[in-house]
Parts: sequence; C-alpha cells; structure tokens
Amino acid sequence: MQKLQALKAIKTKPELAKLLGIKPSIFTHSLYKIKPANQYSQFKIPKKNGGERTINAPTGKLKTIQSALSNLLLDCLDEIYQEKFPKSELATPSVKHSIILKIKCNSAQAKQPSLSHGFERQRSIITNAMMHLGRKNVLNIDLENFFQSFNFGRVRGFFLKNPNFKLDRTQ
Repeated sequence: MQKLQALKAIKTKPELAKLLGIKPSIFTHSLYKIKPANQYSQFKIPKKNGGERTINAPTGKLKTIQSALSNLLLDCLDEIYQEKFPKSELATPSVKHSIILKIKCNSAQAKQPSLSHGFERQRSIITNAMMHLGRKNVLNIDLENFFQSFNFGRVRGFFLKNPNFKLDRTQ
C-alpha cells in the first residue's frame, strides 16, 4: 500500500503537491490565487432527450492537478482492492485486458459485476452498456446537479471517516 500510506503520511500542502508530481508553487497558485471562475471553461452539449447539459471543464493547471489527484486516488483504490479482494479480477494483472470487470462481494457466493463505471480505470460507457446486453429492461436516469451536490465538507468527511482512507484530521 505504497500510495495509500504516502497519502496518509502527508501533513502539508507542499507534501501533497510533491506526491502529485506538481511544483508546490504551481499547486498553491492554482488553489489560492486564481479565481475558480477563471479555472473552468463552460459550454453546452445536447441531451439525447432534448435540452442541453452545461459542462464546466477545468482548464490548464487545475486540469493537471485534478488528473494527478485522480490517478493517485485510483492507485490507492487499486491497493485497497488488492488487499480486500486478493482473488478478484481487480487484483490481477489481467485486469488491463478485461472487458467486464467483476469483484467478489463479502456476502456473495460468486464474483459479482462491479456496478460503478464512472471515473474508474478500464471502465467506460461501453463497458457499462456491455453489462446490459440482452436485458429486457434497462433503467437510465440522469441525476440533476449531481456534481454540484458535493461540497468540500462532504468530500473531506469521506476521506476522514472512510475505513479504507481514514486521513488525519489535521491535514
């Protein structure tokens, strides 16, 4: 658990920047000097059922920071899966070539399909659709303002209380 332990050991923002592979000065500048309104480009895309979806895409340095953080957290999840589910497909090297990923849930007799396909490695709308091939009914919902419903306190609380992460409150 190298990445997870490294994340848990961080005490300062410069240490976090270093773990992310970003210069501390760029990290601090992006977080505290550039206004959030200037760190996103906004555009609209059509929804399949009519209407438009507004996209707020990060630009420049913020996109680099978010990408590095995403990779770090996905590395941590890989380590967690390898420890908790050592016999699952997620813990094997063959996962890179897998079409449909499955894990063994604690209460299950057999490997179960992993339900999450968003923001996960080797997952996409294609892998999600493949799990539903041949099904008579598929429910597709769009949660309104999903990302806006998450604030800093909620995310911080997750990383403080989640038994896999349990980050230090003083960070």
